[in-house]
Amino acid sequence: MGYTSLTLNQNNWVASKLSDGTIFTVNDINDINNGLDGPTTIVNGNLTTILTHTFDSPQFLNQIVINMTAASNGCTTGTLQLSIDGLSYSTQEVISDLGDGNNIITITQPTIDPVKYKSFRFIFSDFDNSTNFQIDYIFAYIPDNLNEYSYKDYNVEFDDS
Repeated sequence: MGYTSLTLNQNNWVASKLSDGTIFTVNDINDINNGLDGPTTIVNGNLTTILTHTFDSPQFLNQIVINMTAASNGCTTGTLQLSIDGLSYSTQEVISDLGDGNNIITITQPTIDPVKYKSFRFIFSDFDNSTNFQIDYIFAYIPDNLNEYSYKDYNVEFDDS
């Protein structure tokens, strides 16, 4: 099965601190979507940081790829969490060595009644005494052929007469 890359709307990213939920601005957030214009720098002062993307409409996610900048030894651990409603999250995977290069996270979907996700987020923790870290890009993918999925869409009624 092949994948199609989703366009991640730069206005749908939110960066926040885990400790108190304070939202802060990431100036070059648009660079995170394409991997071409340079890394996105997140200045966090060694605090556990959440980077959330919310889709305009829910998506059948099958894969998320995150690539950290080679020179960015600031963050070593990332936790990917998924949400079907944009409010409650469940952990998909913990990456204990983000390092340099692609970290590919596969999201297994059932072929019957696949799950649409409203948002995903990375929780960045375990910093090497750095006040910032850099991400080259984050890509999200859906399957090429959504017709391979099927849905149970029926209503059973009983007549007791």
